[in-house]
Amino acid sequence: NLQIMNDKMINDLNRENENLNRQIENYKNEIERQTAEYSNNMQEGYKDILKMEGDCIDIEEYNKILTQSNECQKHFNSRGMIITSLEESLEIAQTLLKNCEKREKQNERNKGNNNNNNNNNNDGGNVNEESDENVVRVSKKLLQSFYEEYNSKPPYNKEKFQLEEGYIPIIVRIHNEYDILKDTFEFYKQVENIEKTIIIVAQDTIDENISKLIREVDFVQIKHVLIPSGHLMLDKLPGDDPRYQHQVDTYKNKREWLYPGLKNVFFYTFNMVFKTLEETSHLDTDICFNEADHWPTPNFYKAAKDFQQLRGSICPECFATNLGKRPYNTISTNVGDKYQLEKYWRGNIGMCLNRTAFEFVIDNTDTFCGFDDYNWDLTLDHMQESKYLFPYLSLTPSYPRIQHVGVCGFHTQKTGDCKFDKEKFIISMVEPQRNLPSIIGNQYWSSTTYRTSSKRNNGGFVQVDKEYCIAISEYFNTNDKTYNFFL
Repeated sequence: NLQIMNDKMINDLNRENENLNRQIENYKNEIERQTAEYSNNMQEGYKDILKMEGDCIDIEEYNKILTQSNECQKHFNSRGMIITSLEESLEIAQTLLKNCEKREKQNERNKGNNNNNNNNNNDGGNVNEESDENVVRVSKKLLQSFYEEYNSKPPYNKEKFQLEEGYIPIIVRIHNEYDILKDTFEFYKQVENIEKTIIIVAQDTIDENISKLIREVDFVQIKHVLIPSGHLMLDKLPGDDPRYQHQVDTYKNKREWLYPGLKNVFFYTFNMVFKTLEETSHLDTDICFNEADHWPTPNFYKAAKDFQQLRGSICPECFATNLGKRPYNTISTNVGDKYQLEKYWRGNIGMCLNRTAFEFVIDNTDTFCGFDDYNWDLTLDHMQESKYLFPYLSLTPSYPRIQHVGVCGFHTQKTGDCKFDKEKFIISMVEPQRNLPSIIGNQYWSSTTYRTSSKRNNGGFVQVDKEYCIAISEYFNTNDKTYNFFL
């Protein structure tokens, strides 16, 4: 009897297990069906755009399809899925733009032929007045809309980590340095309390490997934003637009689009962070601007918060905090448990500043954009040191909390072995700072003040780049949102 009862229980459990498996399978099938449905809707929306390109897409149709695509994307975001990759979206927009411009050029040729025919034949023949200017404008608007939609997506790990009150966001600007960014993330993972803030990676190119690397970060809220640049529109402003190749800088050098991109990409990021980005635009705290080849020490975030507090109390005239000043001193500059503080010219490593400093710069946009130097940091130096438009000094520790480790780069070697010695960084920067006491209450002033050595501009920022720079400021700081960054 016991055996019979046991067999019956086993059979009942097996049947129940089969029912559960069927329910799970049905659930999976339903998810796949919904996924396919939304995906098809999204893809069909893009296909409709491409089909209409041949018939000259207009504003109303464009907005209608874009709205449908956005609604479809929202459904997928709610399920944590991505329908169409960013690369595919941009490829569609760029293909549309390329085809539209070909069509526009053909129309111009047709107009020319018609005009010639009319001149040769005095029969009052009709001229083909069809124009595709609207098509090109719409296709560029489509390209920009992908940027804006992508940058509005929520950060990864938002549900996993809670931002603390008064958090200081960390901006990491990157071009395409995949290998060093991977190492940089390793060091950010070791930063104390990093899970209480957010890292925002601002990139001026498209690289799926970097996108994947960012999605795999699991120790902090992290957001990936894209910055319009010439790298995506090589033959259009801000790229190597042939219409502006004749323009020259102070030293009669013709425009080279890579150089002004350094300044304008930073300025776009700077404005976006303080004015429109959901995670930062409302803050009154400091925001730190770093780069992909800037490695932090474990107490970087704690130092950023301590220095924000110190700057307000002991150096209100300081423009910013600079946590990675040059030259790099050693730990021996500390006196017992006290930290040496210095008033130092504003550097570009570990620069943390608040909304007041941002407004100083924006109030003087004409000077920032009008200065013929493609370096954003040297432009700020010019505004501070030569024009006295805002406070010159920043507050800095004698021992840096972040170090520039890039061996290869725009101003350094372009090829070869670009790897930096991680072990050397750990020995010289990380280990000496373990278990150090708080900066607050343990600091003293040094009389040392470093200054820039030259006020000479470097050129490379011609008239069209200055106008583009001013347009960035107007876009973010006025009610005029009609400007398109892919001119």
